[in-house]
Amino acid sequence: MSDVLHNPRLCKKCGAPGCELKCPCKQGYYCSLECQKKDWQDHKKQCAVYLSREVKGAKREHGKDGVEVAKARLDAGYASVNQGRYGEAERYLVEARRIYTQACGASSLDVGRACEGLGTTYRRSGSYEEGMGLLNEALGIYRTTQGRRSLEAGKCLSEIGDTLISQGKLVEALARLEEALSICQEAGGSKDRSVAGVLTSMGICYKEMGQLDESLSKHKRALVIDRIVHGNEHPNVADSLNNIGNVFSAKGMLVEARAKYDEALEITRRVRGEKHPSVAESLNNIASVLRKQGQLDEALEMYEKALKIKRRALGEDHGSVEMSLANIGNVYADQGKHAEALEMYGKALAIYDP
Repeated sequence: MSDVLHNPRLCKKCGAPGCELKCPCKQGYYCSLECQKKDWQDHKKQCAVYLSREVKGAKREHGKDGVEVAKARLDAGYASVNQGRYGEAERYLVEARRIYTQACGASSLDVGRACEGLGTTYRRSGSYEEGMGLLNEALGIYRTTQGRRSLEAGKCLSEIGDTLISQGKLVEALARLEEALSICQEAGGSKDRSVAGVLTSMGICYKEMGQLDESLSKHKRALVIDRIVHGNEHPNVADSLNNIGNVFSAKGMLVEARAKYDEALEITRRVRGEKHPSVAESLNNIASVLRKQGQLDEALEMYEKALKIKRRALGEDHGSVEMSLANIGNVYADQGKHAEALEMYGKALAIYDP
């Protein structure tokens, strides 16, 4: 296995391995104080500790229900979503929505943003119906305050499409995503970051439909835009690489898939930290390739690492934890360890049908 699997503590700034210094938010390692200082202007936008202090500072200066407090909570909520801290995100965004509603009215733009953030949080946590309700509320606000063809409306439609994919409603999802793509291209331009997001969602939807060539085309287009907009060291680039790897794997192109997964894992560990759910996704993807190649011990190690991260980040009852338990059961079955396999399947079933 590659060094990045054995020695994952990569510096967020320069990529050096084996780092010991880390931010108090535990979302990244650094090889030196110099690298940490150089990265601070970017990292503080996502640092949970810093953003929590910003909320406390706003409360001291403006009172607990001030609009500035709502803004600080909104920023902290979105950052927490991006870090996979969904419990924290929910708490921040619920409070931001409450304050904005009281101060600005239930149909204000900022209430829409809080609703969209909450909808995304619930979707990623597996609460799809609750998430869909909030996303539709946000979409209605955006259409009223910003216009039916606004960039805000387009991005929200993309989130709704993602939720429909999670629910297995693929035809409906694709229709929403095609509408979102048209709006985002019109409002933001063909190279806007929102366009890459929609293309990514369309690629996932086409893969679920079994249309692998169309899926690969969408993901490659998204990767080009992500690299233009963000550079090579960004979570969106890692996500696009993972998605391309998934299509390669589905096509049976395992060497090509593994190369994409390794590249994605290195970026994700550097920019999102060791405990982010996206790290678990990359490890899971690598494990699936190893299993297909017959390297069962190595696959089991990767699946178990992924499970540990998912349990910590998502909780014991998340659908992604269920999937990891089932994957581990599959490896045990391949190894002829049927008692261990049945135990894992039982744990997965308890989550699926408690």
